[in-house]
Amino acid sequence: MTARVFLSEGIDWTTPGNEQLVDDFKKYVIDKKLPTSFGRDAPLNRPKDALFAGLFHLHLGDFNRHTFQYHRTSDDWLIYAKGLYDSNMYLLIDVLSPDAHKQSNNIDLVKSYIAIADKFRDTF
Repeated sequence: MTARVFLSEGIDWTTPGNEQLVDDFKKYVIDKKLPTSFGRDAPLNRPKDALFAGLFHLHLGDFNRHTFQYHRTSDDWLIYAKGLYDSNMYLLIDVLSPDAHKQSNNIDLVKSYIAIADKFRDTF
């Protein structure tokens, strides 16, 4: 099944930088092409509810194409969720920049992501 990418309403995805980010993400999940702007892709695991909500964070930056994806890290993240019933469904939720590591410690912010992801996963 082909992957589908949905966009949350909490961010303006039409800015030039965000449009490119959305296009790159589609190529990443549909065509399995890793752009040099994408780094480590990992579950968001604090608090545990974030992990259960299927939240992930993808490091963003200008990385060397020869560097393994796992070693590409930054303090700018794309927050997204995967579908519960169909793991080929994705919801882009937010871009945390700058200070993504610090912002991710804001429990109220992460709880808002969990609520968005849970609603998405009720359908997908």
